[in-house]
Amino acid sequence: VDHESKIKLTNAHNSIASFLESWANLNSELPQQALPWPPLQVQACNLPVGSSTCQAVNIAAASLQSLAERLRSWGNDLKAFEAEQQSMQIFREGSSACEIAKKGLNDVQVALQAQSQPTRSKDGVHAADREAVKAAGSGVPVLGFVATLFEVMYIGPNTDKLAAVLSDVARAKLSCLVVPSKRVMEGVRAGCRQRGVQLDYWPLEWLQGGRGSNPPLQSKPAGLCEYACSLLRPSRAVYELIESGKLRQEDVQWLLQEIFGNTIVLQTMTDAEQFRSLCKQRGMRVGKIVSLDGFELLASGITSDKDSRRLRTSLQGMTAHFAVAGPDEYSQPISVCLEQVERAICELENLAPALQQGKVKRVELETQRVQKQAEARQQLGVALETSSGGVRQRRNKRNASTDARYGGNMRARYEPQV
Repeated sequence: VDHESKIKLTNAHNSIASFLESWANLNSELPQQALPWPPLQVQACNLPVGSSTCQAVNIAAASLQSLAERLRSWGNDLKAFEAEQQSMQIFREGSSACEIAKKGLNDVQVALQAQSQPTRSKDGVHAADREAVKAAGSGVPVLGFVATLFEVMYIGPNTDKLAAVLSDVARAKLSCLVVPSKRVMEGVRAGCRQRGVQLDYWPLEWLQGGRGSNPPLQSKPAGLCEYACSLLRPSRAVYELIESGKLRQEDVQWLLQEIFGNTIVLQTMTDAEQFRSLCKQRGMRVGKIVSLDGFELLASGITSDKDSRRLRTSLQGMTAHFAVAGPDEYSQPISVCLEQVERAICELENLAPALQQGKVKRVELETQRVQKQAEARQQLGVALETSSGGVRQRRNKRNASTDARYGGNMRARYEPQV
């Protein structure tokens, strides 16, 4: 019975832990600023103004994290669970938290579906260059053009603007052909030259690396304020190369660092100027700052009003640009989270009666054990008494036989007189 109870506690813990892990991964990628809650719901839930739909799931996840730790400790020590008098109330609160998380996930899904569907723009690498590389690099491990290796993460209706700004910051590097080594580069370059194609090459073995990760941003303003490197992610083809062992994860990170460095992206020019002034006041060094309206502030502090110096905010007419992700990419992860939280709800609903039934069965077994011990002691006493009576009868018979043989009571002669 104890073993079954521990298994049920462990299963409930595992279900909640799986959901928490999946939600943590999904929440780190969701466009928070593009998923605002209606003001009435924010007020009803006592949340800060401007909270996203993810906030409700985060609150529920914090409650479930505490429950998961309790379930794990109870699974290791069942006596601690039996000593907990509020266990059933804790289970009910956990089920309520799961229901809140489920509703929050549905709200997130609805909010994403309500977003304007941007065109999933393909990268703008010239088709002739693609064909030339494909022909020259047949059988050669060519990774691809920079524009094909990364895609801009979805941040809402402004995703196209973000893709245009980041593509303009990268500029000529977008059309560089990334290859693993100098030897591969020489082979591809020879084939392209025969076809009259000249390209820029970027061998990964020449990457210096060592830049390290960017420091966390402090005192971020409302709206978009992120490092450019964190707003892009490797394409599916790059993930496949990493999983197959043909490409290292650190090479991908170094490549992004070489393209963008510590460039910071904000929503508007006003946000960028205020953020730069705030960093200056606090003695924080920052790199280039750009905004979605095309503003660019160099690390040196130089900026310009010239139209030629403004960043492009539209993908139209760009010879090369990063691919753009859409909100549909989050459908599968949200569905997985919903399945996991529903499984956790079922586990918690079945856990309380199962543990209560196990507790009752445990008491019955303990009562039966005590009864059997009492019966065993009683039977042992009867057996001992029977055995003692038999010994007494045999002794009396032996004494009688001795008296008959020697005449009289032989024992009486040797018994001391009082």
